[in-house]
Amino acid sequence: AAVVVYLGGGFEPYLERVLPALPSSVVRVDAGERAAARFRDPHIWLDPVLAVGLVEAIREGLTRADPAGRDRYAAGAAALRRELEAVRRRYAEVLARCRRREFVTAHAAFGYLAARFGLREVPIAGVDPEGEVSLGRLREIVAFIRRSGATVVFAEPGGASRAAEVVAREAGVRLDVLDPLEGQTGRSYVAVMDDNLRRLAEGLDCRR
Repeated sequence: AAVVVYLGGGFEPYLERVLPALPSSVVRVDAGERAAARFRDPHIWLDPVLAVGLVEAIREGLTRADPAGRDRYAAGAAALRRELEAVRRRYAEVLARCRRREFVTAHAAFGYLAARFGLREVPIAGVDPEGEVSLGRLREIVAFIRRSGATVVFAEPGGASRAAEVVAREAGVRLDVLDPLEGQTGRSYVAVMDDNLRRLAEGLDCRR
């Protein structure tokens, strides 16, 4: 490969251990270096504004590796920026009309997105989806749902986590899905983000 793109901040330790052994000719692109606080929460791609920084970092890396393709990479990046801005506008318009502003998720993946659009994510687990959840935390989330009037717990594709299932059952609310885009989906970024917006709008009782 002429270019290696990674998020940085320790998010992909298996890759970062390999980087020093790569030939000097390989361009290394830390795509997340422009985003603040990425070391605490790596999910910057779920905020369409922060995602612009990822696009720009990749464009720069490709241009360094292949200066002759500068115009092509610039055109591709410009098209992506327009798509991301359109996603941002759709989220801003829809989420401004929600009766509720807080939503429960299986793990803390949507904090940047929530902050961008004036929402608050209430995660069952932390940033690591594999992290253990205490019984006390489960009770806190169930109590929050009952107190807030929330009607849904958002799990992730591929089946709900055990903790999300327990919380939904104990609180008497339904399960739905928000995709954190942490793996291959077979769909485009925009398609997944639009699907997430539709599900959020339903869960937060957003007015049409």
